[in-house]
Amino acid sequence: MTAAVVKVTEKKEKTAITKTKKAEEGDKQRGRAQGTWNFTGMDMLALVRVVGAKKPLGLHGWGAVAKEYNEWAKNNDLAVRDRTSLRHKFDAVCIYLCLAV
Repeated sequence: MTAAVVKVTEKKEKTAITKTKKAEEGDKQRGRAQGTWNFTGMDMLALVRVVGAKKPLGLHGWGAVAKEYNEWAKNNDLAVRDRTSLRHKFDAVCIYLCLAV
């Protein structure tokens, strides 16, 4: 075997070992959780109403938004969402609307 072939073989073995270790440790799931619904028009209207009423400035404010939004969602048999998801969605919609004007 040449030196180049040996290096490539060693690199492949090292990569395979790394992937096996990650699989054993349990990689953190990324992206949307299985079964999660997209935001509907009703969801967005409810979110905007709650944000307008609460006017969240920080983490605690978004926690209050999440609590009120999730009460509404449960009453309407819709998906319950965490404060991070709600904040990201609201920020994305605001940016989109600001750019559209």
